[in-house]
Amino acid sequence: MQHVSKEVYMKAFKTQMSRWGFVLIHVIAMIYAGVTAANGGDFQISMGLFGILLFSYFTGASVFGFGSMILMNIISAACAFLFENTSVSFGFPFGYFNHFAEGIRIVNVPLQVGLGYYFYAFAGWMLADLLIGRRGHNDMASRIGRPLIGSLIASGMDLTTDAINGLVNGDYEYPAGGGFFGSPLSNSFGWVFTVFITLLLWEILIVPRTAKKDNNIIGAASSWHLQNAVLIGLQVTAPFIGFLTVKDFTVTDCLGYNWQAHYAYEASTMIALLALVMAGVIGIFVWVRKRETEKAA
Repeated sequence: MQHVSKEVYMKAFKTQMSRWGFVLIHVIAMIYAGVTAANGGDFQISMGLFGILLFSYFTGASVFGFGSMILMNIISAACAFLFENTSVSFGFPFGYFNHFAEGIRIVNVPLQVGLGYYFYAFAGWMLADLLIGRRGHNDMASRIGRPLIGSLIASGMDLTTDAINGLVNGDYEYPAGGGFFGSPLSNSFGWVFTVFITLLLWEILIVPRTAKKDNNIIGAASSWHLQNAVLIGLQVTAPFIGFLTVKDFTVTDCLGYNWQAHYAYEASTMIALLALVMAGVIGIFVWVRKRETEKAA
């Protein structure tokens, strides 16, 4: 009887977390970051990724299985370390740049950078699956479309913090500069390329096994998909809170150009509003439509 009660409790906990648990974590993290900055501390924009990071691991294990989630991490990290290192050394696909973030390095790339690609890729894949996936069908259009759309979403998530992490915080630098607060167009191309290859490998190695076990998981309008869309839209809160709380100061890039930190946060908020909020809102409405269709079937 006690064993049954434990199973019921865990199932209920899992259901609630799949609905709004990680959205709540995101809100708490952003309140903490905002209060800290308002009281004179450093604004940690990375706190805006805390909820979606935890969500990607929890959901990845729940939807695909723990073993598959680990393999997805290995694939994304391998692609990230490979292409980031080729960029540092040869300029492809991100363009020539240098990392200055502290920590353990895999050749020229900090460990946390390579490992961080997983949750960007996962969030992009989940939203792409919601937008174009068909429940019970894993056709060729979906297998190509999900990596393409997912890579664009992941690149948008990165662009939302690029000016802040690169220029304001000084975590990396493009010696030749770039039009977006020192970051060039090649940086976004590198993100699209790297995440596309990552998700394409997921589609070949991971997704078919999951679809074979339960063909209704892929393309479904699940609570996981809904919360992912909400979390992507909420990525606007990090640069916006920074815009409201961080005191303005001048940053000089490697080419000697002066930039205002306040404008970096403002521009990042505008990009997040027009890219990530729009993507999240579209995802929410697609989820509602799909649920209506599923209930009517």
